[in-house]
Amino acid sequence: GLSSLIIVDSQGRILARGEGSNLTGDAIANDPLVSQALSGTAASSAVVNDGPLAPQVSLSAAVPIVHSTGQITGAVVSSITIDDAFLDGIKSATGLDATIYAGNILSATTLTSPDGSAKPIGTKEESPDIKRRVLFEGQNYSGPLTLLNTSYLTSFVPISDLDRVSVAMLAVFHPRSEIFSTGIRSIQLTFVTTAVLIAISVIPVLLISRYLTRQIQ
Repeated sequence: GLSSLIIVDSQGRILARGEGSNLTGDAIANDPLVSQALSGTAASSAVVNDGPLAPQVSLSAAVPIVHSTGQITGAVVSSITIDDAFLDGIKSATGLDATIYAGNILSATTLTSPDGSAKPIGTKEESPDIKRRVLFEGQNYSGPLTLLNTSYLTSFVPISDLDRVSVAMLAVFHPRSEIFSTGIRSIQLTFVTTAVLIAISVIPVLLISRYLTRQIQ
């Protein structure tokens, strides 16, 4: 579910927040996402924050609340952390293991060691081709990769911040030993699936914004 949900007025003052209804009144109009939403344009961004074992990646979105007169009366801001639970959803939907990298540092994953006792959290992906294509060029990448002593066919997609700078990578993995029985198309289709799942993560803020808009009309 959502990690954070905030409703602000037209001046960027917090009217309500899901994680603590008594924490209101602060002004966040200077937040780039909020500022863009209050100007009338929906915005989304990936954000990387410090975590206990590795940096954590969150997706944030802000959507304006627009009165029937066209006046912007506020905005809804949401955030979701791409953690193990989020990735479990991708695996459940696709049958493929998934991993999120903050930059090139592994942040969360469904992959475990062969005995299931450990996850490679905090390890760095040092492939020059992956870093160049995904993080520096902002392009998708598909190819072989060995992780936890297992050879995989992988697909990486960039995740960008508000300035369209790639700050994270979402990757799916399929064991190469099984690829001929399932077909490479399953990896290609996963690009569509992961994009849909990321879109789903910000749909709640769109629905809330529309609901509030109806209430004030």
